[in-house]
Amino acid sequence: LEYRYITDSAVSFAAYQNNEFDIVGLAAEDLGTAQADPVLSKEAAIYPGSCTYALMFHQLKEPFTDQKVREAFAMSIDREAWVRDVLKGLGSPTLTWIPKGYPGYDATESRWAFDPEKAKQALAESSYGSVDKLPEITATFSDTPRNRTRWEWLIAKWKEVLGVNVKENPVESTTFTALTKDINTAPQMFILGWCADYADPQNWLSVYWMTGGFGQRIGYSNPQLDAMLKEADSTIDPTKRMQLYHDAQVLLTDGCPVAWFWNNVNSYLIKPWVTGVVKTPQDSGWPGIQDPLSITIDTSLIP
Repeated sequence: LEYRYITDSAVSFAAYQNNEFDIVGLAAEDLGTAQADPVLSKEAAIYPGSCTYALMFHQLKEPFTDQKVREAFAMSIDREAWVRDVLKGLGSPTLTWIPKGYPGYDATESRWAFDPEKAKQALAESSYGSVDKLPEITATFSDTPRNRTRWEWLIAKWKEVLGVNVKENPVESTTFTALTKDINTAPQMFILGWCADYADPQNWLSVYWMTGGFGQRIGYSNPQLDAMLKEADSTIDPTKRMQLYHDAQVLLTDGCPVAWFWNNVNSYLIKPWVTGVVKTPQDSGWPGIQDPLSITIDTSLIP
């Protein structure tokens, strides 16, 4: 098994068409081309995923130390339009951390949805009071032509709704990854996702948001949430346990530490000589990752 990392999906798509890869991710920008092609359309695998992407706000870096500013940015995101226009339908908008279909999903959550008027009001109620008093805001992301286009869409939306000029900070992909792993270097604002390791809210909440977990990379720490999650983690009664996790997720969203954004759809291109792929929603690395020993390469089909 050989796994290669290519940050630019246009490059990997071209390599796949040249038979340099057996499996690649199918990006939204290539979806139309693949669906219109008589060969590629048969090789496309599109099915539900298990990842949530969020706009991360560093809790210790102004202006995102102010919850009202975080709320303003969260309510300025038109998630429906993002999924429709940018992702070309390869995703679904979300206002929750735990995805639909997973234990702990909260179908009633509606806070911080797209609402331009409320977004403007939240910014006015912040400690800054107005756009002209905000410090410089920078969006950091892995630098590819397609990522630049996606961030330009987001930045234009914030300009339209809030009148905020957000500065782009594209960086090399490995640099971006390294920056996001340390509380001292994590950017002011960036997008990151989390994919299920196992189907339980403990994986989404305790693993990620308890103090000392991944959430602390953006300076998030809530002793009240910690206590709730520790109790849930050690509770045997399934009904009480799930209620505790539910309450914890409500508390987490209360503070709008990040803007829940969208859930992924697994979308791959698979060559016909790759057989025995068992697909699951947790195929965040590649299709069949949960049961790789079932996969076989039929060499007689390789041109």
